[in-house]
Amino acid sequence: MLSHRERLTARVNTPGPDLGTLASNYSAGFGSNATGWVAESMRDPAANRKLRQRPPKAAQPAPVAPLNHPERIDDAFLRHVADAYADAIRRGAKSPAAAIARGSSLSVRTVRRWIYLARKAGHLPPGSQGRVG
Repeated sequence: MLSHRERLTARVNTPGPDLGTLASNYSAGFGSNATGWVAESMRDPAANRKLRQRPPKAAQPAPVAPLNHPERIDDAFLRHVADAYADAIRRGAKSPAAAIARGSSLSVRTVRRWIYLARKAGHLPPGSQGRVG
């Protein structure tokens, strides 16, 4: 059985993880995937340095289901409206309400009212005239 000192002496020449790569992984902010990628970097730092020139691309979120007229406007529906709004912005829509209305066969006025209610419920940040978001 090796003593603590002998185990440490045996590992002196073993390279440690590439701290620069690890630090960049944390600063990039990959959400729940960061833990796996950082752990992978620590397991084999030499291979990680060769294979990963830049962090992996973040997964694209799935498109949001089209909106339909609800039986009643509740909190879950307003969250769905907020998700549809964020999805429209993410896809580059200049007018998110119009994009949602086209995709759902609804009037723009109805969608704007639902967006207003979602903002009022706190699911979307306050809007500003002339700007998306």
